Order: sequence, then C-alpha cells, then structure tokens
Amino acid sequence: MLELKKPGLYIANGKNISVLVRIAGTAPCLVAVRGILLNDMQKDGTITVLEKDSLELQDIVANPKSYVFDYPSVSEAVKNALGLEATERTKIEYTEQEFNDFIQAYKNNRKMFPEDYIVKTQVVFINKGFSKSQADMIIAQIETRLRLQGEL
Repeated sequence: MLELKKPGLYIANGKNISVLVRIAGTAPCLVAVRGILLNDMQKDGTITVLEKDSLELQDIVANPKSYVFDYPSVSEAVKNALGLEATERTKIEYTEQEFNDFIQAYKNNRKMFPEDYIVKTQVVFINKGFSKSQADMIIAQIETRLRLQGEL
C-alpha cells in the first residue's frame, strides 16, 4: 500500500470507485491533474475522463486516507512518446526476396481478413522493426506492384 506523497501515475481504489489518476506537484500541495474512471471501463468499456475539478479527483486529493494507492502495472513502453511510430530502422531497406515475402503476407492477410487486412499487414511490418508510417509506405508499394501486375 502506497501513501500519496509524490507526483506520479497511480490507481486510487476507494470504497466505491477506482480511478487511474495522474498526480502532480510536491507534497503537501499535490494536485490530481486528470483521471480515468475505471468503474465505467470495467462495466462496459466506456472511457470516462475526469478533469482536475471533478468531484472524484477532488475527493482523492482531499481524502487520500480513504483510498488505497497502487502503481499501475505498465512497462517501459509507456515512456515511448512515439508509440507505433517508433522504429528500429532509420531507412526503409529490404531485399527483393523480402519484398516478395511482404507481398505474400499482404495477399494472405487480404484473403483471411478481408475487413481489416491493412491493420494485420501493418502489424507484420511493425513486428519486423518498421514504424507504422513506414509500414503504410510499404503497403502502398505492394499495392502499386500488384496493380501494375493486374492482380489488384
């Protein structure tokens, strides 16, 4: 059990609510900047954003002893500001054989997942170290090649 003494990201579990809350400032003048009401997320997947003037966040800061604070279980990935735009590769380089493999993966995803084959193909490229925008460029190149070959 943690005491609310420093800024950070916490899960505040109270008697009736659970909130993912961002705390800023320095003790004893801590401020709840924003939060997400986890009750709604658990109930039906609704994301209810709580602003700093919301009753829930004000109660957390005013009555911290009424809550049990825990750190959320997140990996170091949350510190990556680029998200899926992060890449291990600075250039888009691949061999003709790799490109043919990419084309085959695209074709397979198009057959197996006709509704969301683009997203499935993006995941293939992201797993190979490309960023999302690089994956989109490769998919555009694949579609150009397939159109030129009369397959699209």
